Amino acid sequence: MNDKSSFFTHKVVLIFLAAYSTTVPLPLNNKFSNLKGHVETYIKKHPKIIATIATAGSVLSICGVLYYLHWRHIKHSTPKAALAQIAYGFATREKTGRPDRKNEDALRIESSQEESIRVTTFCVCDGTGGPGVSNYVAQIIHSKIKHLFADPKEKSIENIVEAFKKLDFEIRDKLVSGKIPDGQAMHIPEENGTLTIYPPIPPQSPGDIVSGTTASVCVLVEEATKKPQLWSFNVGDSKTIVTNDSTIVFSSPEHSVTDETEGKRMEQFKNPHDPDITYKLNGERRSNLTASRLFGSWRHKATNEGDYPTSAVTAIPAINTFDLPEQATLIITSDGLLHTKTENDITNFVHTNIGNPPNQNSELVRSNALNNVAEKLIEETHRQEGSNYHDDKAVIIAQIRQSNQRPS
Repeated sequence: MNDKSSFFTHKVVLIFLAAYSTTVPLPLNNKFSNLKGHVETYIKKHPKIIATIATAGSVLSICGVLYYLHWRHIKHSTPKAALAQIAYGFATREKTGRPDRKNEDALRIESSQEESIRVTTFCVCDGTGGPGVSNYVAQIIHSKIKHLFADPKEKSIENIVEAFKKLDFEIRDKLVSGKIPDGQAMHIPEENGTLTIYPPIPPQSPGDIVSGTTASVCVLVEEATKKPQLWSFNVGDSKTIVTNDSTIVFSSPEHSVTDETEGKRMEQFKNPHDPDITYKLNGERRSNLTASRLFGSWRHKATNEGDYPTSAVTAIPAINTFDLPEQATLIITSDGLLHTKTENDITNFVHTNIGNPPNQNSELVRSNALNNVAEKLIEETHRQEGSNYHDDKAVIIAQIRQSNQRPS
């Protein structure tokens, strides 16, 4: 057989191997690896087929074209998620009486989609000791956890807990390096009546870190052929409320220093940064803390990863998951609203004020209506506090209408 006919035969065999690989029921990347393995085995048995650049190029071209065709096939044959219609509003307000201090509450809504799965994250953070950590967590949380839901193999309680813990260690390093500001900027009044602003000083060690934040995170996962799922992750005393129509079907647990289980864990912790710090309950606080779980606040945490779960304060979340209710409304709030209103008060206020305005089926109209309700809710709680201490406040209100509930 001459070289030309032999070269043609080898190409036919390679194409046959590629075609055979398409019948193997494997994910796309595994199909390509399977094809690559067949080709490599064939080349080892017939080394002369890569004697010329042209032949080697032919092999690569075959693999490349088949890989592209597989990608096109999977992209267009994979069923898309039946996406829900989401309308949302939000509002936030800083505490009164301290115009020189920045709002320590932060919120964010972010969505991403990969093939047949859409992941939407709603997050409210209530900062302490400065706005740096709360702003950072709100901005970064979606990117830190979205892959856990886009890939079913990654979606596990263990991986979620590990992601939250890794984020907390990342926050520690960024605070010490000054990449996240720790504490509030200092505003020093001068003799001429002006204010001189001094930026926060980076802590020298984790034991100096004062900034931290709660985080109430709700994740909506929409996947083709499956019912939409809600995941709730709560760190601290902010809160997620889920209603079906106007009935509360879920309320996230709060991590408070007055909780008996949390208190026992805190009291057993021997602070490695300052042995004089104890965590005995004193009124409504332990060592000037009200929440027992926070991102940041590393002065109340163990210095090594192995002892982290036993720290007085951790960022290990309370995790809950359930199917999306038919008429779902999410209310995610910092504790600033909970000083004067119960979760039932907040739920009743939201559903009473949403009403049923004309053309509410439009996402834009519904979102505008929800924005108005969020602002009214914050104003109402602010008014109820009267001359008492005003805390920062933040709230997200979202209505989720499943695809089969959309108007025609």
